Amino acid sequence: MRGAFNTKSGAHRIGQTFAEELTACILGGYGIPAEIGLAAFCRLREESLISGLCTDQQVLERRLQEPLCVQGRFVKYRFWRQKAMYLSAAFSAIKTQEFSTSDVLMLKTRLMALPGVGPKTASWVVRNWLGSDQVAILDIHVVRAGLLMNLFSPEDDVARDYPVWKQSLFPSLKLWVFQLPTLMP
Repeated sequence: MRGAFNTKSGAHRIGQTFAEELTACILGGYGIPAEIGLAAFCRLREESLISGLCTDQQVLERRLQEPLCVQGRFVKYRFWRQKAMYLSAAFSAIKTQEFSTSDVLMLKTRLMALPGVGPKTASWVVRNWLGSDQVAILDIHVVRAGLLMNLFSPEDDVARDYPVWKQSLFPSLKLWVFQLPTLMP
């Protein structure tokens, strides 16, 4: 699949193309309020940096470093340098590799090979883009709740134990459909 490929609509989809979905998920996540991640995503989309699959990290850095207008105030996007590096690598991969949607777990694995894309982000992309119930998005809030409920131990490691947790906690992922509010026009 190349960046402009569009497939069946996922219920949680943010982007109109695979490249846009991957971008939105990379720009969101840990430490980034949803409205700021979406504002950064909209800027890159409006400037055709996503559709053009811009691999120039410095251009991406400049656009992410510039303050964003969110709800009438100017805010800075955190981690702009790191996210620009991740996007540059992701866009390069989209240009040169196939990201098949025929095997959900293989797509997740391929995404996790990208810099800055771990199990949560890869699951987020797969869930959004394909509307799949074969993945679980275990963010820090779910993990903390699991610790409080003694489902996880303090010795557990999210990166190492993610597959084990997902399999043991969510054998039927159809029960776990996370609804995201629609924040995009």
